[in-house]
Amino acid sequence: MQVSVKRAFTALFRQEGWVKTLLLGTLCMIVPVLGQIVAQGYGARIMKAVAFEDGDRLPPLEGVKGYLKEGMLPFMAALLWTVPITLVYYGAVLAALAVGAGGMFVGMALDLPRTASILIGALPATLLFMIGVLATVLMARHWHAADTLVEVTGKLEYAWKLGAIRSYLKVLGNEGRLAYLRSILGNLVAVLVGTLLFGMGVVFAPFVMMVASAHLQGQLYRRYLEMGGEPYPRDTR
Repeated sequence: MQVSVKRAFTALFRQEGWVKTLLLGTLCMIVPVLGQIVAQGYGARIMKAVAFEDGDRLPPLEGVKGYLKEGMLPFMAALLWTVPITLVYYGAVLAALAVGAGGMFVGMALDLPRTASILIGALPATLLFMIGVLATVLMARHWHAADTLVEVTGKLEYAWKLGAIRSYLKVLGNEGRLAYLRSILGNLVAVLVGTLLFGMGVVFAPFVMMVASAHLQGQLYRRYLEMGGEPYPRDTR
């Protein structure tokens, strides 16, 4: 089965009763902590359904208690990865601002033309910011892989098993990289479409993106197995 980002983003809308699922899911995303854990649990159920079962039919969003239990480990894994990703991103932003301001100050101190002073600050600042963005994207991809392994195994320790994460990504190779980049583009499109829908669609975009991400993770794990990847111990509870 070839990995399809388009199929991941349209999966929700092909299900019977998708409007109800969208409304309930969006409500979960809005409710702090507990609601988000339920949403994580639903995402984990989607990922496993796509990877091991029908391949496209989404589970119903019902039974909050069960999803709350399933979402706890992915939620904790997300916290573990969100902290360093946030630090790297905002660290790059602050460093870029400092370098940019410092470069402009040097240019003015040397009595260079205004345009030259701006370029002295802007060029290295932009480069530093882009490096930060690239590092953030790479870390986020590793986080998604870690999330997949945590959900498959039911063990939080796979959130920091970098060797296992890299091995998983290595098997997927370019196909996995392209799918991840296309998913980023899909997220941008989802936000844009939500914005165009009188701005109200932006409220629903995060849940749509979460479902798409979970569906794509399931596709990628299924593809990983098809490509001869060593199966990770599966949580059968």
